[in-house]
Amino acid sequence: MLVIAVSQSGGSPDLTGSLQAARECGALTVAVTNNAGSALAEAAEFHVDVLAGHERAVAATKTYTSELLALYLLLEAVAGGDTAAATALPDLTEQLIGQAAEPVAAAAPRYRFAEQMITTARGYAYCTAREAALKLMETCYLSAQAFSGADLLHGPLAMVDREMPVIGVVPRGKAEGATRDVLDRWSPAAATCSWSATRTSFRPPRICRCREWPRNCHRCWKSCRCSCWPATWRWPGAAIPTPPGLTKVTENW
Repeated sequence: MLVIAVSQSGGSPDLTGSLQAARECGALTVAVTNNAGSALAEAAEFHVDVLAGHERAVAATKTYTSELLALYLLLEAVAGGDTAAATALPDLTEQLIGQAAEPVAAAAPRYRFAEQMITTARGYAYCTAREAALKLMETCYLSAQAFSGADLLHGPLAMVDREMPVIGVVPRGKAEGATRDVLDRWSPAAATCSWSATRTSFRPPRICRCREWPRNCHRCWKSCRCSCWPATWRWPGAAIPTPPGLTKVTENW
């Protein structure tokens, strides 16, 4: 049994306790954190430091993208795969952010007054949709919910209309067709937002395209996070680095 615990701070007591229990039961335990001296890192038999550096903002994203990359490198290495493609990520990320800046700034006013939002994806991109919803709540103070495309069709789809912006992350691969089918059902009713790894288009329906593997979700998400949201929802006096009530370490027991 392999148990992998992921935490940017490595300080959450519930996660540390769960990992300790798993290790006591004989599981092989691995902690992935941004803090080599954390309680979680010490509780695990092995530790992977994502080396993302100090987070200056509470609602940071770089540890999330770094965790995706670390997990990809770890599991690809275990499987005997080739991780050489990951070396191109910094240049690809910088390139994509530069390409997206102007069209994002032009499209941002459309969503400035949104009070609710839905994010959706399938496959490896689903975690990015959930992270997107979390960051929207933390930094923009709006009600954002993340659903898989399958879950949306079981009921939440009924609340989607022209007043409900939707961000869809569509990975290339097996999940692409399934996610596209869901977004096609929205297109007559929803105010959707789309991204492309090769070009940026803001004609509905808008789809965030990235390859299915985590390394490319990292690239796509980094560009969307850094370029889109500050331009769209920041207003004078907004506490982006330190949202009220939030701390870097969540202690829930």
